[in-house]
Amino acid sequence: MCPSLCLNIGKHPWNEATIVILNKLQKPNYSLPKAYRPISLLECTGKALEKIVANRINTDILKHDILPHTQFGSRPYHNTIDTVTTLVHHIQVTRAANCAGALLLFNISSFFNNLNLEQTAQLFHDKGFSIGICQWVLQFMSNHKAVLKIGDYMSERFNITHGTPQGSPLSPILSAIYTANLLNMTKKWSYSDLTMYIDDGVIYATSQTVNAAAIKSMKPIPQGSRVALPERSRCRPSQD
Repeated sequence: MCPSLCLNIGKHPWNEATIVILNKLQKPNYSLPKAYRPISLLECTGKALEKIVANRINTDILKHDILPHTQFGSRPYHNTIDTVTTLVHHIQVTRAANCAGALLLFNISSFFNNLNLEQTAQLFHDKGFSIGICQWVLQFMSNHKAVLKIGDYMSERFNITHGTPQGSPLSPILSAIYTANLLNMTKKWSYSDLTMYIDDGVIYATSQTVNAAAIKSMKPIPQGSRVALPERSRCRPSQD
């Protein structure tokens, strides 16, 4: 089935994965679930189709300026170096104004696993993507099946009802579009701003004192968490 036909009829025919559970290195307690990492092994033909769709979406993002410029992940010609350069510029401006700055790093936990499929498809529609793309995204996110492999054990096939497949070329792009409205909200902030790299965020705030800047950097999080994040996802301080 050719990519154009898949998009025209809104169908993704390769939707099964094998989820392999791997040990994380040097964990103190392997009786805890978080000491393991699930890795999805996807059909190569399906990943090729997803890469083609990802390129088409990125072309539209670039042509129509769909994503806010404060989203540096999955955006053409943006990368982590640009993210750091933007932060350094903020710090330099703060010092030149003889003000204090506060930096809050956070990660949206369980983000990829909890994207709401109807809301994601609606966001694509709201951003002006074609009906074929919107239907394809909805079908891509709603019709996953998987088997779980732990050592020699292989589970029965089961359905995955939400989220995006780990390892899919599309997952970062879907997630970036999901947070676009959150980043647009931050344009109204005063003396603070938010930049993101997919599900990792940086809030930088300035004020006359360090304490005031720190308080300002923490205030926006609760509102943003309620409005623009998937269910069961939470903002947490970065651990890196």
